[in-house]
Amino acid sequence: MPPRSFRALRLALAALCFALAGCGDEPLGFVDGGPLDATLQSDAAFPERPSLIDTGPATDVRGRACTRSSQCDDGVDCTMDFCADDGRCVSVADPGRCDDRVYCNGVESCDARRGCVRGTPVTCNDNYTCTIDRCDEMTRACVHRPRDFDGDGDPDFRCTAYDCDAGVPDPPCWRGGDCDDANPRVNSRLPEICGDGVDNNCNGEIDAADRMGCSRPMHDRCDDALDVSAGGRFTVALAGALGDYPSRCTGNTIPPRDAVLRLRLDAPRDVAVTAESSGASVLVQLGTRCGDIESVRDCVIGYPTVYRARALPAGEYFFQIATTSAVVGTGEVALTVELTDPTPAPTNDACSGAIDIPTDGATLRGTLVDVADDVTTSCGGTTPDVVYRLTLTERRDVTLRATGGRTDYLTLALVDTCARTTTTRRCATGSPSQISLRNLAPGTYFVVVEGTRVPSFTLEAELTAPTSAVPGDSCSNPITIAPNSTVMGTVAGAQGDVPISCYGGDSRDVVYRFTLDRTLDVNVLLRGGASDFFFMAVQRDCGSSTGEAACRYGTVGRLTARGLDPGDYYLVVRPLRGTEFTLTMVASPPLAPVMASGNDTCATAQSIPSGGGFYMGNTATLRRDYTAPCTLGTTSEDAVFRYRSDTRQRVQFSLEGSSFNTVIWMTQGPTCPGSSVPLTCFSGEGASPAVFDALLDPGEYWVFVSGFNAEARGAYSLSVLPLPM
Repeated sequence: MPPRSFRALRLALAALCFALAGCGDEPLGFVDGGPLDATLQSDAAFPERPSLIDTGPATDVRGRACTRSSQCDDGVDCTMDFCADDGRCVSVADPGRCDDRVYCNGVESCDARRGCVRGTPVTCNDNYTCTIDRCDEMTRACVHRPRDFDGDGDPDFRCTAYDCDAGVPDPPCWRGGDCDDANPRVNSRLPEICGDGVDNNCNGEIDAADRMGCSRPMHDRCDDALDVSAGGRFTVALAGALGDYPSRCTGNTIPPRDAVLRLRLDAPRDVAVTAESSGASVLVQLGTRCGDIESVRDCVIGYPTVYRARALPAGEYFFQIATTSAVVGTGEVALTVELTDPTPAPTNDACSGAIDIPTDGATLRGTLVDVADDVTTSCGGTTPDVVYRLTLTERRDVTLRATGGRTDYLTLALVDTCARTTTTRRCATGSPSQISLRNLAPGTYFVVVEGTRVPSFTLEAELTAPTSAVPGDSCSNPITIAPNSTVMGTVAGAQGDVPISCYGGDSRDVVYRFTLDRTLDVNVLLRGGASDFFFMAVQRDCGSSTGEAACRYGTVGRLTARGLDPGDYYLVVRPLRGTEFTLTMVASPPLAPVMASGNDTCATAQSIPSGGGFYMGNTATLRRDYTAPCTLGTTSEDAVFRYRSDTRQRVQFSLEGSSFNTVIWMTQGPTCPGSSVPLTCFSGEGASPAVFDALLDPGEYWVFVSGFNAEARGAYSLSVLPLPM
């Protein structure tokens, strides 16, 4: 078959759909899923995006006269307000303060007059009727699943992936074989089921007449439950099984496929059931009457799923086993049922029964089976917890480590008081989890271990002589750094102490203090290893994330805080990966912005002096003339700047503060557009602006400002800053 274009193929499939009998009459409809099944978090706190393109700043953005930036607050939370070097107030949009770090609901922006504006949700519609489209928050990408309305893992037999025409192997090529996409008991991958009068495997032959034979799914219903009363290992095949009984895990609805187990106990026993299916989560539900939702004691779901009960009384019980997706429901579920002697309930389930940790340290064993949630910690949730008490009569270094099984994730916290809401001094989650506190003062503290149905864990407590904190470990011993300097930094030996607004984790941090003797812009550049990722913030009051001057993150840490008044400030650096980094801080006068207009082409490019500058403009009034080398031709309207370097210098070009997803790139040459300069084409999103720095030889350079896609246009801010060599 000759190759066909995607557009021609879409039209042909659409025509086929309407021509085929029943295609338009199916209850679920034969339509493209588009963006409708994307799961988005609400942007309700933000104003609606304006229907018309914001034309950006007026020809003069200068405000009232000023001598300090503190006089320039415009009342808009997402603007950076400062007193420029011409003695007039300037307000610059700071979209990073609006970013909710949710991908699928779009990129929030900052309107300098109205504040934060909600983003436009990511559109994933590929206009192909054979796919169901959604935005996936985990991968931050569009997902186009084959049309499979009954969720049995076999797409409609009238559907084929585009890639199949090009000879691409599976995946991403797929071909549907389901002859009844409204019935999960029918598809080309199922065995033929005896006696139901249905062509289950879509080969045109029914029941015993199928030349391949037929079978009845085992343990599909209560009258054929698998007896697991002696414990052991089992394999339950869900091929051909159908969902029969409602489950609490699915909101009292019937899952796609299920099977039933029977458990008879002659005496109380501890019970552990582990269920695992390749590629899917499994739910395990326990009840005292088979198929009766009112008799359900508990329901858990996981990957794998582990259900545990302590001292389950003698009697008869039924387990419902089901996969959460019928796609994998055609496979097998591996089961392990363990029955052991009953164990007593933990005595430290509540604050009143907290177990004391010896003052010389200890290794203690505990359980999280059949306990309640009593204490809320900063990194824990509503999972069950147990409590320990630690009393110090003198200062000590304290290291705590909680270890469960291979798949057990535990939350470990040290809190000041034992109550529902308390002050958390340190908190971590992991497998295992560990926290350390240096030079902890005398007093009584509580250690909280949280987890879901962990049958056994060890809590190791090590108490040693107090040691001094490493420099910069907290607000009490910051490292002094002078503006316009470069230093080597590390978080080795440090702990996570200082909260910042753009990161709520517990990674280690280091604190720097710097002093300004006049109103200045402060620019920070952090560089680490190839895989490093940085969070950093500038605070006036160390440890208070309220009213931060700026908070940013990225693989290369870059931060601009404009118009900081004279005084002391604190820079908090939190590497997410790695420990060593290079920190460069540049302080410069808060330049009054130059309004760029008419710089639509090379012929009308806005000139930038060798010493840099700050420019504001709007691409919505321009045309698209040039193509960025790093965006596959998807850029929108563009603006052009001309920069002449008189000496060999390192220069940073930043679009921080722009109102849309920006792209910036540079070329070199006496004539425009010139030739590309390696490693100078970057795009930005949300709180991560398009920015780069380059070591430039003397000569003529051309800088282009555009948007990442056809809709990305509007007000932009371009900062050009020489950096130390």
